[in-house]
Amino acid sequence: MEPTRRPRPAGGGAVDHAQRLAGGDLLGVPNRGAAQHQPLAAVPQDQIRPTAHRAGRQAPSLLPLAVQRGTHRPRARHPGRPSDRRRTPAGHRHHDDVTLRRPRRPHPSGLPSHRRQPGAGRAPARRIVVLSKPKNPSHPPQSLTITDADIRPTTELLWRIHRTSGLHPAAWNDFRTYGPLPTMRWDPHPQPTGIHLGRGVLYASIDLRTAVAEVFQSTRRIDPFTGDPHVTTFIPRRPLRLLRLYSEDAAWLLKHDASHSLMHGPKSTCRNWACGILDAHRLDGLWVQSTMTGHATTVLFEPSAPKLPLRARDSAPLTAPAIMAALDDIATSLGWRFAAPGFRSR
Repeated sequence: MEPTRRPRPAGGGAVDHAQRLAGGDLLGVPNRGAAQHQPLAAVPQDQIRPTAHRAGRQAPSLLPLAVQRGTHRPRARHPGRPSDRRRTPAGHRHHDDVTLRRPRRPHPSGLPSHRRQPGAGRAPARRIVVLSKPKNPSHPPQSLTITDADIRPTTELLWRIHRTSGLHPAAWNDFRTYGPLPTMRWDPHPQPTGIHLGRGVLYASIDLRTAVAEVFQSTRRIDPFTGDPHVTTFIPRRPLRLLRLYSEDAAWLLKHDASHSLMHGPKSTCRNWACGILDAHRLDGLWVQSTMTGHATTVLFEPSAPKLPLRARDSAPLTAPAIMAALDDIATSLGWRFAAPGFRSR
C-alpha cells in the first residue's frame, strides 16, 4: 500500500516553508504538524513572540518571506513616458523605425563629425593680458636726461692692456672705430658693423687685476706672450665727464625705465644703450661695473681724446719680471692658468 501523501497548501513549497517559519519555530509557536500552520495574517498579534536574539540586535523581519508567489509588484512609471513600450540604448522604441533624436547638423568644414567640436555653442572666453614693462629694455628711451648729479668727474690713474704686434695692434691711446664687436659690451657703434669715425671707444680699468680679468676673460688663461701685450697707465689731463651708472646711489638707469642689472645683461643691450647715450649727449664715457671682478671700470668715447695725456705715465710688456710676478698673483687669486712655463714669482 502506498503511503498517503500530505496535501500541500495552495501556496506551493516556498510559501509552505515561509508559513512554517512565520507561524512556527522562529516565532515561538509550537510546531505540531502541517494542519496547524496558518498564514501570518491569520495568527493573532498577541500570540507572536519574538525569539531570543543577540544583545543589541532586533529580530529579523519575516514579512518578505510571507509574500505569496505570483504576487505582482507594479513598476514605477516615469512621468510622461508610457510603460508598455520598451526602449533600446540607441534611443529607438521596439518595432519602431522612427528615431527620437534630432538629426545632426553638418560640420562647417564639410567633413563628417561624430563628436561635438570643442567650444561649440559657447561664447569665446575672455583672456586677461597684463602688459608689463621689461626690467631692462633692449633699447633706451627716445628722451635721455642727464644732469650734473649723474656725472662722475675722474682724474684717477687708469690701466690698459693692448697688443703691440700680430692681429689688430693698437697704441695705448688709440680709439677703436671699427664695430660693434659681438664680444665687447659697451661699443657705441651703430649697425651695421664697420668703421664709424667719431664714435671710437677705449676700455680702461682703475686697477691691474680688473684689466687682466677683462682682457683674458674668454679663455680664463693669462697669456703674456701672444701679440706682445703691454700694460700702460695714464692720468687724464682734465677731468673726464663720465655718466655714473655704477655706484651705491646711482639712479640714472632707474629714471629711464631700466635697472642696475642692465650692466650684467646681454651685451647687445648694453651696446644699444651706449649708442643711444652717445647720440643724445657728447659725453666722455661711462663709469660702469666690471662683470668679471665687480670693481669699477671705465668706457671712454672718442670725444674724450683731447683730455688724455700726450705721453703715458708708464708702459711695460707683460713679460717684464715685475709684471710677471703680479700676473702670477692675479692668476692665483682668480683661479686661472698662467701661461708662463717654469716661472716662479717666489
